Amino acid sequence: MRCIYLHGFASSPKSGKARYLVSKFQELGLELDVPDLNLGDFRRMTISAVLEFLHSTYTEPIAVIGSSLGGYIALLLAQQNPLVQKLLLLAPAITFPFGIKGWLGTEAIAQWQEMGYREFWHYEAQRLVPLNYQFYEDVQSYATVQFERELPIVILHGKRDEVVPVHISTQFAQNRPYVDLHIVDSDHSLGDSSTLSYLWQLVSRHIV
Repeated sequence: MRCIYLHGFASSPKSGKARYLVSKFQELGLELDVPDLNLGDFRRMTISAVLEFLHSTYTEPIAVIGSSLGGYIALLLAQQNPLVQKLLLLAPAITFPFGIKGWLGTEAIAQWQEMGYREFWHYEAQRLVPLNYQFYEDVQSYATVQFERELPIVILHGKRDEVVPVHISTQFAQNRPYVDLHIVDSDHSLGDSSTLSYLWQLVSRHIV
């Protein structure tokens, strides 16, 4: 089964967790695909465009590891595409359409709409990069999506996460017996050595 990793918002295939997982897969002689969800131009990125790209690129059964926004996209992909067989979600931004409203606030969103773009810190570019308001409009079109498909889902979430609070994953796991939730003493990055080691245990047990 092909395995892919979906990075977070304003990140890239060069993120720390992506590089760590790629190296661990290579140690086993395996390949982990890490598509660039910026699609070559962060400014014009939308969730719909990313989903369309993933649907057209992966035409065989896949296991998906998704981090933060990548976790949310992984859920949307699984809901739409039966080729997704397994999910491992890392601090998934499950309520992203609502979370971005709370994160930015009404005034900032209105300014974003008025200007047509808003600058966000991009972790690969290491600078502020503009993102079109179309991204926000497109995200809101997914606000009413219900995640109803039952498939093996493992979630790893840090109890000190201040970006995506752990209760979001806790609530998602409730009444979904097919969701295996693991809460660790970490923050949103899940990037400390002990957490990365635990992450690899989960990958080895559920994905590889």
